[in-house]
Amino acid sequence: MKHCGSWDIVPAVFNDKSPTFSKRVTTFLEAIHPYLKAKFIDANAAKWTMKMLDSAGARFKHFPMALYAVDVTFQVTNADVDGYELNRYDNGLFSAGEKRKTRRAGSAAKYREKRKQRLSALVPFGVEPEYDSMGSAEESSIFD
Repeated sequence: MKHCGSWDIVPAVFNDKSPTFSKRVTTFLEAIHPYLKAKFIDANAAKWTMKMLDSAGARFKHFPMALYAVDVTFQVTNADVDGYELNRYDNGLFSAGEKRKTRRAGSAAKYREKRKQRLSALVPFGVEPEYDSMGSAEESSIFD
């Protein structure tokens, strides 16, 4: 559903109206929610308690960034990231009037710098990222 677009587009595929389709999907999710919660959340929570993970030393082994997750707000999935701009010209590859999104020239350098700052925050937890000449860190050495 997330990749199909708005609630107006998906019901059209099934020849249905938006409110009817929305209610049908919501009712279905409410019906299977207890089963999915019991199978995937409650079972794992009972199997892997925080006390057990902490005593084994694996509490933040795979996700050290979880230490910083206090209050997280998410951006709407169909909103554009700041690193894109519209090219308002027709270069012959697209039909007339169609616009194409491309990356700005300096965005790769900005991305590397921000990534370097994020990874350097892991140093207090015993993770030492190794940077190459381009400033990128080796992924496998960080999250082993």
